[in-house]
Amino acid sequence: MTVGQKSKSKWSRYGPVLRFLAKAVAVYGVWYVLYDLWLLPDGRLDAWVSQAAASVTGAMLSGFGLDVAVEGRTVQLAQTSGVRIVNGCNGLATIGAFIGFIVAYPGKTKRRLWFIPLGIAVIFLANVARVSVLAGSQAYWPAAFSWLHGMPTGAPFHLTVFGLWVLWARYGGSSPPATAPDADLSTASSPVHGPRRTSSSPATRSRNRHTDVSRRCVRGCVSRRLASRPELGRLGRDEPDTVPDRDAAVWAICSECPRASRCGTEG
Repeated sequence: MTVGQKSKSKWSRYGPVLRFLAKAVAVYGVWYVLYDLWLLPDGRLDAWVSQAAASVTGAMLSGFGLDVAVEGRTVQLAQTSGVRIVNGCNGLATIGAFIGFIVAYPGKTKRRLWFIPLGIAVIFLANVARVSVLAGSQAYWPAAFSWLHGMPTGAPFHLTVFGLWVLWARYGGSSPPATAPDADLSTASSPVHGPRRTSSSPATRSRNRHTDVSRRCVRGCVSRRLASRPELGRLGRDEPDTVPDRDAAVWAICSECPRASRCGTEG
């Protein structure tokens, strides 16, 4: 392998990770400029998000028949001092980190257009649930308020965000490029069958399809059968022109396999 081939191989292996990291750093830089240097000092966006979270929290608690009062950012339950949703607890910074990951991670644009709003809504509702628990603890379990404000309510909230990231990485990413089935290949190799030639003729493609399926046999029955028949292993290695004969013989071996119907070789 030449130096250029080694370099290309390393780039194909680590290139996607490096591109993701570069995008993540760029998105973080943009978010830092927008939020920390502009939106946070301005305060209007944070105030709107906090008031919206307080209003939804009050509506949800009222739906459970509780006596709730909402004033700006503060949610009061059962005549308590209330829970005030400050800038750091309104979920806006977490929403920004979520959007940055979705933008940086490979995926299809159409899927991003609906997944980002869905994720924002889920994060917002998760924060509303957190505020509701804190408001309820302040009214009915005051001694546990400080404890609940930490890990017990923070962990489920951040696990929700992490779950959205995993969901996007698993189902929202770009599909691998498809390989044309009729592509002409000069040579191909296999650790089981050795080098072989392929062509675009229908008969040869059919044989190759079954040979490829047999190569993936989970129990290696083809390998064991070939080991017992060394003359087939020599075909294609010592006599390249006999590759079609070897493939036909392997196809026959697979067709006789009792698991042919399960691995797709039968027929």
